Amino acid sequence: MVYLHGSFETIMYRIGLRGRDFEQDQSLMDYYRALWEGYDNWVDQHYHASQVLKINIDHFDIVNNAEDAQAVVDLVRQALAKLH
Repeated sequence: MVYLHGSFETIMYRIGLRGRDFEQDQSLMDYYRALWEGYDNWVDQHYHASQVLKINIDHFDIVNNAEDAQAVVDLVRQALAKLH
């Protein structure tokens, strides 16, 4: 599994960039924070179906930067190569 994780600030910034009106409601902040806090715990403590490649999206902007997108693809390829 490839797990893209990042700081809460980065996640919220990226949600804002999408510009979807229904995602911009400030009343959703507690919901977003609960999800954000839960994902790391779930991946680290409860997911055992496969190996996990964690990629910190604070360091990559795969939507707006082609070099970052390629770097993430390269990380995935390298991880897959180690499985063979």
